[in-house]
Order: sequence, then structure tokens, then C-alpha cells
Amino acid sequence: MITRGRYAELAGAVALVRACWWGMQMVHEAGHVLAALVSGGRVVAVGLRPWAISRTDVDPNPSPLLVVWGGPVVGVLVPLVAWSILRACRVAAAALVRFFAGFCCVANGVYIAVGGLSGIGDGADLLRHGASLWTLVVFGTVAVAVGLGLWNGQSRVLLGEGGVLRRMVLGVVLAAVAIPVAGWIVTIR
Repeated sequence: MITRGRYAELAGAVALVRACWWGMQMVHEAGHVLAALVSGGRVVAVGLRPWAISRTDVDPNPSPLLVVWGGPVVGVLVPLVAWSILRACRVAAAALVRFFAGFCCVANGVYIAVGGLSGIGDGADLLRHGASLWTLVVFGTVAVAVGLGLWNGQSRVLLGEGGVLRRMVLGVVLAAVAIPVAGWIVTIR
């Protein structure tokens, strides 16, 4: 029989994965936007909908290769830096941000490597703008390895007796709701 505490844990785990997905898309698209602005491009639209794959449209785009790389690079580095800072400050939520950083690394790594190999998404755009396939595969492999390393041992920290997720389930559920709402509100058109 599943106890009430286990239901809360399950709800928290589902909410954590949803919040990670939407948060990853927001950070990834912020990387495209930042790279566009730095390179003198003009952001025409950013689509952040919880039920669709996110996208950023830039026109004119004087540095398309930089803009495309901006998404996965910022999408990996920002969560890693955030986790490092929280860990150094010994903030309890660092365990959740560690999971998020691992999620971002795995998601961006798979997206770029598989996209490059199958000709879809940012991977296809990178190849079209002159990136070498091997750089996509190396980026993807390293990012996924780092992400899996961050996830290693996390189940005990997040789900164990008195684990972080159990203590912060309400916050995680609220984040899972707030992040897509924020994405919907800030969608540029």
C-alpha cells in the first residue's frame, strides 16, 4: 500500500521533472536571446509554451552559428553555475538545483548530439551554419556525462528519509505551475 507520504513524494517527483523541462527550455532560449543580442541580432519572437518545443527567431541574424550555440551552452552553464553557488553557500535547495543542472546537461547534450546525427532542431541548424558534426557529438557526450554524474546518488538525497524533495514538495509543485505561466507571460511575439 502506498502511504500518503509516498503520494506526496510522487507528486513532487512529477512536478520536479515538469519544472525541470520548462526551466530548461527557458534557460536554453535565454541563451539564444543573449547570443543574438551580443552579436547584434534582433530577436523577433521567443516561443515558450509548456505544451510545445521552445524556439527563438532572430532577424536579422548576423552571427547564426553563435546564436544557435548560445542556447545549449548557456543552457548547460547557467544551471551548473547556479548549483555551484548554492552548494558553496550550503543552501538546502542546492540538491534540487543539482538535479536541474543534471537535467539541463542531459537534455541539451542529447538534443545537440542526436539533432546533429539526425538533422533536426538546433543540431541541424549548427551543421547548416558550418559547425562540424564531431563538435556536436563531443558537446553532447560531455554534457550527458556531466549530467549523469550530477544525478549519481541524487535519489538518496531527494527521496530518502527526510529527503529534500519531501521537505520542499510544495515549493516544487508551485514551481511546476509558475514556470510555464511565466514562460507564457514572457513569450515575445
